[in-house]
Amino acid sequence: MTQEQATHQKISSTIQRQVNRAKILRTLKMLQPVARVDLARETGLSRATVSSIVDELVMESLVEEMGATASRGGRRPILLRVIPGREGRCAIGFELSRNNLTGILVDLHGRVIASHRDLLPAGYLEPASLVDLIQEQVLRLTGPEDPAIRGLVGVGLGVPGLVDPVTGCVQVAVQFGWQNTPLKDMLEKRLKVPVKVMNSVKAAALGEVIYNHHSPEPSPNPRLYLSLGQGIGSALIIEGKLLSGASNTAGEFGHITVAPGGPLCTCGNSGCLEAVAGLPALVSRYLELARMEEPSRLTMAPGEFPYLTSARFLEAVAAGDSLAGRVVAEAAEQIAIALAGVINFTNPELVILGGPLSQVGSALLDPLTQALRRRALPLPLSQVRLVTASLGANAVGIGLGATLISQLSEVVLSR
Repeated sequence: MTQEQATHQKISSTIQRQVNRAKILRTLKMLQPVARVDLARETGLSRATVSSIVDELVMESLVEEMGATASRGGRRPILLRVIPGREGRCAIGFELSRNNLTGILVDLHGRVIASHRDLLPAGYLEPASLVDLIQEQVLRLTGPEDPAIRGLVGVGLGVPGLVDPVTGCVQVAVQFGWQNTPLKDMLEKRLKVPVKVMNSVKAAALGEVIYNHHSPEPSPNPRLYLSLGQGIGSALIIEGKLLSGASNTAGEFGHITVAPGGPLCTCGNSGCLEAVAGLPALVSRYLELARMEEPSRLTMAPGEFPYLTSARFLEAVAAGDSLAGRVVAEAAEQIAIALAGVINFTNPELVILGGPLSQVGSALLDPLTQALRRRALPLPLSQVRLVTASLGANAVGIGLGATLISQLSEVVLSR
């Protein structure tokens, strides 16, 4: 055998072992507690292969033995499980927003173990200052003497901007004035663990798709996640993988033109969906209508009008304020214009609505559903389920944690 052939054989063997490792860990998570003999039967692998890989997983503190079960005619089988909580391997996902840095510690099951939020100083945030804050939160979430710090798989960071998912370089983050900022390199140098930096909407999409309770099974069909809040973004996931695009900018849903000649958008275009249906636009529209009508008693405290915040506007919608409900219904019509085109083009099986605006429930879902019936083709629309996000404010952190954990075990993101 030549050296080249030997090298090729070694690489093929390594890849096959990673595939087998992923299959075993995925099956164990699904069936636990489970014995080695049952893992061999379920995976179709030999008992020797299963035993060897399980021993590795135990050594790496991913899996533990729980004790023997009843005999099946020979030695009593030892039951196994993925180690939960702080005792096992963990990951931390951070979400960076205009005003906050939120860190979430998750275990291998995607369960939240701990979380912490820091308020950010107003104005420009230096990348080096962010690295300092993240390091402080890592120590706060794991503890310098906590066993979790030894089992930390990695740290993820979701950023509201354009990010190269391979290099972790933030290409543009308008809110912070960043351009070509190498956050991944900066964080790995400081934290000494693997770091994943990605767009926050895409991270939330991964969390929602991986752990979505409406459709937990893997599927090759497209699934679309929409984030409706201060800005509007989306992510399309096909066969468990994010669609990134040639320039890593796929998913800029908020910059689809829905109102030609409409209000100016931050991107420089006019009539973008974000410019007419983002929360700042909805608040402005509410105030515009309120000037012509009596301000809603549900919304307005003395002296508050016309200084209405997005949070107070959403409270008014949830409380049944008719004027606020009308504004959301108008926005639903604009969202439907863009969403119908995406549904016709990509034929998704699931559309997940996330972000603050999605939490108003039927005030958004009812007019959006009605508008889609008028605008989308009947056949692709008939296959779509429209649901609200299930992870709430934890979606970004959980999505990043799941990504890091999946990379650790070489498990595909769709599970």
